Amino acid sequence: MKPQLSAPGGNILSTWPLGELGEYTIISGTSMATPFVAACYALVKSQFPTLSIAEIRAKLQSTSMPVAYLPDKSILSTAIHQGAGLVNPYQAIHFESSIFPSELSLGDSDSFSKYASNITITNRSDRSKTYVIDHSGAGYAERFPYPDLLLPRDRFKFGQPQYAKYASAAFSQSSVLVPAGKSATIQIQITPPANIDSAKNPIFSGFITVTNNNDKFVVPYAGVPYFRHDVDYFGNCIGDPPCFNTFKSRALFNNNGTFAGFDINLNTGLGIYNASDYFDSPDVDLFVLHFSKRVRVDVLPANTTFIPDIYGFDPTQKFEYQASPSPLKSSFLDEKTYGQVPWESYIDALPDSHWWSWSNLEVQTDQDKVPPFLGGFKKVGLGDYRLLASVLRWGGDPLERESWQTFLTPILRFVS
Repeated sequence: MKPQLSAPGGNILSTWPLGELGEYTIISGTSMATPFVAACYALVKSQFPTLSIAEIRAKLQSTSMPVAYLPDKSILSTAIHQGAGLVNPYQAIHFESSIFPSELSLGDSDSFSKYASNITITNRSDRSKTYVIDHSGAGYAERFPYPDLLLPRDRFKFGQPQYAKYASAAFSQSSVLVPAGKSATIQIQITPPANIDSAKNPIFSGFITVTNNNDKFVVPYAGVPYFRHDVDYFGNCIGDPPCFNTFKSRALFNNNGTFAGFDINLNTGLGIYNASDYFDSPDVDLFVLHFSKRVRVDVLPANTTFIPDIYGFDPTQKFEYQASPSPLKSSFLDEKTYGQVPWESYIDALPDSHWWSWSNLEVQTDQDKVPPFLGGFKKVGLGDYRLLASVLRWGGDPLERESWQTFLTPILRFVS
């Protein structure tokens, strides 16, 4: 889980290297929070010199104090924003118990619905202690899109809103008596909130609380409330052009040479492009909803028999096919291809809106050993093609057809 805990980082009075002897100033940011945590670590290490890094981190996490979501203080801020909460080195040193692990990264519903999580409470005092185990939900956050009325490119300007939409937790014991110097293990079963929309890439989180008198420990958890392998990876995006359309875009300039925007023409069945004009190229706009290890775009003959998950055209339409003279030197999912679009190497696999441009009829074949960004590509000839965009599902085998969600474009006809 990242972050694992939080520290003061806003409006901090600190030393500042001005003048011969130095001065002070008030600044904000990681530059303030990081040395604060380093000092907390040093304090705990000084009192427990034999503890490992993991053990000290667990002390700092489990004794942190979760803080509220600023716009709505009735909600604890999501654990994926604050980790375990505000670090408290005094509590880390003086509390006489330890909790391990000090965080629970649940994964997705296919993991935590099948397997329970465990935490172990160790009583390091010289007397018996009774611990009460409970649960506090934290903010439910949706990564994408935010908010629904804004374009996807604007989502990072505001951060994700949080909602009081909580998971529930069941425990093997709601309280436990632990003798001096002994440990007890509690089994925890987390149930995610209901009525979620997987297309918004949501994450739920909360805190397992363990209380002994005035000593209160927390174990933050976070998870994804759906099975990432089975959901749709391609989604509808906001704006023009809509997703799952191939289009031609030409840059427009004013009389004084300033950029005026793009002229966009959607391709609903067959688009014609001038191969001798580098800027007359087909573009594909796709919206990838979920994290993936691989997103790729392959070039197929227009009369391919490959059946995609999503058609970018009406498959009942018939066109007179103009064959390419180029050989099929590559393959993908047992389908013969001309190769991959070279820009594929520049495409990240994060949830985002992706815009591919296939220019100059360039492809990278299976025989090419040089990375495409170093020039390892070939050119195909004039003719009719389709682009196959594919995203690898979470945990999927790249050699298996069912592990990919695919989208096939209309015909792209290149003429001289």
